[in-house]
Amino acid sequence: MPMARLIQPKAEAEAAPVADRDLGGPASCFAEFLASIAYAGPALEIVDSATAGCAATSCGPAKSCCPACSGRCCHWPDGGQAGRAGQVSCRMDQ
Repeated sequence: MPMARLIQPKAEAEAAPVADRDLGGPASCFAEFLASIAYAGPALEIVDSATAGCAATSCGPAKSCCPACSGRCCHWPDGGQAGRAGQVSCRMDQ
């Protein structure tokens, strides 16, 4: 990801679920979502400000220094090892 595209980036570790089928539409329930997960893998969320001069934080909304700063901008590079649910270790010491 070119750094020139970013304003004030911060990185957050995430788990990325990957579905093996489409959901039934807007009325899908949480149980249907959980059943559709084929595997999960590591992901890195790059949280960024949508406007220069407005800080993006991982614990709250972007600083309201102007009306245009009410949101944040995220990028999702993927990669890393993935596995079926129940086969991926979330331990930090490995």
